[in-house]
Amino acid sequence: MDAKICSECGREFPADSKHFAPDKRKRDGFVTDCRECRRQSYALYRATHREKEKERHALYRANHREELRIKGLAYDTAHREEKRSRGRDHYAKHHEEELAKQAAYRRDRPEAFLAAAARFRAAHREQMREKGREYYAAHRAEAAARHREYAKLHPDRMCVIQHNRRARLLAAPGTHTAADITAQYERQRGRCYWCGAGVSTRKKHVDHVMPLVLGGSNGPENLVIACPSCNHRKQAKHPMDWAGRLC
Repeated sequence: MDAKICSECGREFPADSKHFAPDKRKRDGFVTDCRECRRQSYALYRATHREKEKERHALYRANHREELRIKGLAYDTAHREEKRSRGRDHYAKHHEEELAKQAAYRRDRPEAFLAAAARFRAAHREQMREKGREYYAAHRAEAAARHREYAKLHPDRMCVIQHNRRARLLAAPGTHTAADITAQYERQRGRCYWCGAGVSTRKKHVDHVMPLVLGGSNGPENLVIACPSCNHRKQAKHPMDWAGRLC
C-alpha cells in the first residue's frame, strides 16, 4: 500500500480511508491532512466559533427534521442493545446525579413531565401491566401491606378507585374524585343522608342514590354520604323503594 505524508503534522501514514478522509478531487482520492489533524482543526474551529456553529446546526436540524428523525430511528433500531448497555453503565456510575436531574426536571417542568409520562403509559400500556403483574406475583405480601397502609391513610381515594372501577365494568356514566366526597360530607354536615344519624369521616360510606346496576350515574350528583347500617341495608335498591322502608 502506498504511503502518504500529512500536510499538517508531516507524519507518514498508509494512504487509506482509516488515516485520510476521501476526496474525489485529489489524484490519490484522499485529502492532504490526516484525520487526527483534521479533528483537531475542527475542534479548534468549533471552540472559537461556538455561537456560529450552534446557529448552523439549529438551521440544519430545522431544514432536515424528517430526514434526521428517520436516520435516528434506524440507528436506534440497529444499536438498541448497545445504547441500552451504555445507558445502564452511565446510570450505575452517576446514580445520584441522575436522580437529582430527574427530581429537578419534575420540579421545574411538572406539566411536561406529566404529559411525557402519560404518553409513555399510553404507548406501553400492555408492557407496563405485564410488569406490574410480574412484580405483584414476586412481592405479593409486600404489595398487600403497602395497599393496606395506603387504604388506611387515603380512604376516600380508595373509595373513588373502587367506585370508578365498578362504573367501568357496568358501563355507567360519570366519574368523581375524593374532593367530591369531601364536599358532599361537608354539605351533609357529617350526617347520614337516609337516617340523619351522625357519621364520622372514618366510618362514612359513599352511596349511589340510584344504584349503578339500575342505570345510575357515577358522577358526584348521584352520591350521598350514608352510615354503614343504611348503606348495607339499602344495597342496590331503588331509592323510592328504600325511602319507603325508612318511613
